[in-house]
Amino acid sequence: MKNNQNNNLYGIVEGFFSRPLPIWSNKERQNIIKFVGERSKDINFYLYCPKQDPYVTEKWDILYPQKEVEDLSKTVLLCQRYQIKFAYAFNPSVPENLNKFSIDVYFKKISRKIDQILNTGIKNIGLLFDDIPQLYDTEDNLKINNEREISEWLVTLANKVYEKYATKLDNYIFCFYDYYFKKESILSKIIKSRLNQNIKIIWTGGDRFVKKATLKNYQTANKITGNNKKIIYWSNYPSNNCESAQSVFNLGGCNNPDLQVYTKLNGILVNPMREAYANLPFLLTFAEYLANPKTYKRSLSLNNAYKTLFGKYWEEVLRPSKEFSYPNIIDKNKFFKTISPTKFISFLEDIKKVQAEKQYFKTCDTYSPLFLETIKPLFRDAKFYTNLCIGLLNNKNISYKEFVKSDHFPEYTKTDRYLFEINKIILKRLRMVELFINKNISNKYLTLKFIINNLEKKYMGSTKLNIKRQESTQMLSLIKEIINWERKLIFMSIVENIEIKPKDKIRLLIERKNINRYSL
Repeated sequence: MKNNQNNNLYGIVEGFFSRPLPIWSNKERQNIIKFVGERSKDINFYLYCPKQDPYVTEKWDILYPQKEVEDLSKTVLLCQRYQIKFAYAFNPSVPENLNKFSIDVYFKKISRKIDQILNTGIKNIGLLFDDIPQLYDTEDNLKINNEREISEWLVTLANKVYEKYATKLDNYIFCFYDYYFKKESILSKIIKSRLNQNIKIIWTGGDRFVKKATLKNYQTANKITGNNKKIIYWSNYPSNNCESAQSVFNLGGCNNPDLQVYTKLNGILVNPMREAYANLPFLLTFAEYLANPKTYKRSLSLNNAYKTLFGKYWEEVLRPSKEFSYPNIIDKNKFFKTISPTKFISFLEDIKKVQAEKQYFKTCDTYSPLFLETIKPLFRDAKFYTNLCIGLLNNKNISYKEFVKSDHFPEYTKTDRYLFEINKIILKRLRMVELFINKNISNKYLTLKFIINNLEKKYMGSTKLNIKRQESTQMLSLIKEIINWERKLIFMSIVENIEIKPKDKIRLLIERKNINRYSL
C-alpha cells in the first residue's frame, strides 16, 4: 500500500534527450516501474515525456498509431498494479506568429491529442514548454522577443486546458519556458496574477542543475509565482543527457532538497540517466530518501543500495563506479584524488573481480546483471585510463593511439548549438595547461576561435537567430575539428613532454578531465 496521505507526487520523469541512444524500450520502462513498485511505498508517479518520442515533440499534434496506444495502455495497467500514477506530457511547439495563429485553433489540436491520451486510461497530463527552439535564449538569461505576448498566451492556454479537463484529470502539470524562477519577470507576474492555482508548475531548483534545492531559492520561486501555487521540484540529477558521450554516467545517490523545502513542495520528480538500468542504485536511494527524509544520508544510502544489489562484492562494484562516475555540479572532482600505483592497481583488481563474478551477481538480485551490463562502457574507460596512468608513472612511452583509447570528450554531439559550450570547455582546458608549462600553446586556435565567436554572435539572442543550413553544417564540422585538435595538442604538450614529471602529467590529465560543462 502506498504512503500517499498528502497527495504529493514523487516519481520518475522519462523526459531526457536520449541521443545517441534510442528512448527506453517498453521492456526497460516496465522493468523500471516494477523495480520501484516492488521496492518503494512512496514512489507513486511516472511521467512519460521522452524528447526522442516524435509524438511528444515534433508530432505533438498528430495522434499516436494504434500499436503505440496499446503499448501506453499496457504501461498504465502495470502502473495501476503498483499504485503508481502514469502521466503523459508532451512538448508542443509555440507558433512563430502568435498574432496570426488563433489560440482556439491551437487549443483544438491539443484537445484532440489529450482526448486520445485519456482514452488509454491515463488521468495525469502535462504540457511542457521547456526546450522550445523559439525560447532557447532563456537558457542564457537573454531577453526574448515578445515576452509578454508569449507569456500571456501560455498562461491562457494552461487555464483553458484546466477548465476543460479538470474533472477528468487527477493531476495537471505545466512547465513554462522559465522553470528556474530566479527573479521576477513578465512571465512570473502573469503566472502570479492569472494562472489557476490548481495547476501544478515545474521548478528545477533555481537553475538547470543545482547542487541543492535550497529554502532561499524555493522562497524566491514561491514568492514571484504567487505564494499559493503548487510547485513540483524537477531534479535534473542524475540525468546524463545533453549529448553526453556513452561512457558518461552519474552514479551518485539521490540529491535531496533542503528538508524545509521538502515539506513545502507538492512533489519531487527525478530525471534519470538515459541508460535505464544504470539508474537502479540511484532509485533505491530515492526510495530510501522518501521513506525518511529527516534521517537520509546520501553516501550511506548509496552504500546500502550497492549492498542490496551486489552482495559481498558491493565495494568492488561501488569503488570504480564512484571514481569514474562523471564530474557534475553535485559530485565534482573525480578520477584519482590520490595518485598512487597501489590505488591504480586496486581499481583494476576491482574491475577484474566484478567481471569474473558474473554468476554470483545473478544470484544477488534479478536486476544486478542488467546494471553491470549497462555500465560496461564506464568500466572499459576506467581500465584504459588507469593503465594510461600506470604507464606514465613507469615512464612508458605512450602512443597517441593508446592516449585516444583512454580519452573521450564528455560531449558526443550532432547538435550545432553545443559548439559554443564545447569551445568554452576547450579554452579552459588550454589555459590550465598554459599556466603549468608557462607557454602559449593556443595560437593556432585563434583562427578557429574567431570563426566560432562570429557564429555565436549570430546565434545568441532571438533577434540574431540567423544560422543558415550551411553554417549549421560548419558548426558541426568545427565541433569535430576543435575536439581532435585539442586532444592532439594535449598529447604533445603533456604526454610527450619529457620535462614534465610523471605525477604532474597525471595530475594535469586528471584536472583536464574534470573540466566539463559543470565546471564552467
